[in-house]
Amino acid sequence: MDILQVNKFFRVVGGSERYMFECSRMLEEKGHTVFGFSMQHPENVPSPTSDYFVRNIEYKNTSAAYKISTLASTVGKTVYSFESKRKIESLVLARKPDLAHVHMISHQISPSILPVFRKHGIPVVQTCHEYKLVCPNYKLYIEEEHKICERCIGGAYRNAVHHRCIKNSIPASALAAGAMYFHKATQIYERNIDLFICPSAFMAGKLAQGGIPESKIRHLPNFVDVNAYVPSYENEGYVLFMGRLSEEKGIMTLLKAMRLNPSTKLVIAGEGPLHAEIETYIETHGMKQVSLAGHKDGDALKSLLGGAAFLVLPSEWYENSPMVILEAFASGKPVVASSIGGIPESINDGKTGYLYDAGDEEALADCIDRMLKDSGTCLTMGRAARAKVEELCEGHYEKLMALYREAGARC
Repeated sequence: MDILQVNKFFRVVGGSERYMFECSRMLEEKGHTVFGFSMQHPENVPSPTSDYFVRNIEYKNTSAAYKISTLASTVGKTVYSFESKRKIESLVLARKPDLAHVHMISHQISPSILPVFRKHGIPVVQTCHEYKLVCPNYKLYIEEEHKICERCIGGAYRNAVHHRCIKNSIPASALAAGAMYFHKATQIYERNIDLFICPSAFMAGKLAQGGIPESKIRHLPNFVDVNAYVPSYENEGYVLFMGRLSEEKGIMTLLKAMRLNPSTKLVIAGEGPLHAEIETYIETHGMKQVSLAGHKDGDALKSLLGGAAFLVLPSEWYENSPMVILEAFASGKPVVASSIGGIPESINDGKTGYLYDAGDEEALADCIDRMLKDSGTCLTMGRAARAKVEELCEGHYEKLMALYREAGARC
């Protein structure tokens, strides 16, 4: 079967891309032909269809002074990109895919590509990595208010403008809200996507709450190729954080918790808008046990995981189904994480890690202390974590093929 993978990024930016590439490798190993559609970028993974990729669009201006003049050049591309529509039409005619597996397309690619698939009778499934179908800023979280927000679920997207949910900017927020009103009015997602695949039951519930037809929603957890990870049940005594350095990831709560565990080493692997603030916090409080390792991926990421006692995931937003949990489990590492969003679906509290209430630094510090107090805890939980991820990921291919067939693909 010829399968088209569609995502705005064709390089590893986060867990969504890691899943897409893992999925593509799995499909190719099973004899399928996989090719992509994305944005052009010098760091892209090579693709035989890269000539069809759309021009790169970046939204780097995060200030409140985001200008209407800047937005004007991107309005069309964000709401309905004719470039994307034209290029996907050419790709479809040239390669004739049997199925399109869509991931993240909002803003840079836009859903303008979806009717093209319908026109040519190509089944479409979308793996929902984020909440963009029900939330203009895709996170259900407002940074300025430092809290979860569900005001827009159900269609009241004007709230995004009132609360400046996008870049703390009224014009940017108005563009995002307007795009969602247009997409909802035209039912461009609902009419043209056969199945919405949700990696967590939590995500499935939020999409249904936001008006996505339940008859089209399916739950299929993420997976990793466990054979690509060599479990290490020994460790070098440090705690590991891997993720974007941003408020909703709970990194500042983690630093506060580490002040309550001054003898525990913490390695922070990632980049993001809070990098400078984190550096200042570490220096101000003399936290010499904390080190910043920068962004890591591939073998470097696996090496960091191999030396860690466990992974900590202190998120304060509705995480969907974090790939980093599966990667830690595959490496034989338990996870201490906040009990929020889809996270509890992956972690058995007290068996493969510990869960605590999001935002509670004292509870997080206690979990870290309990994990390290007995050297046998990490070992026992690490083995249980590896066993769980092996069980979870077994049969992913067959389950995915079943969804492809349900969507209408002949496979």
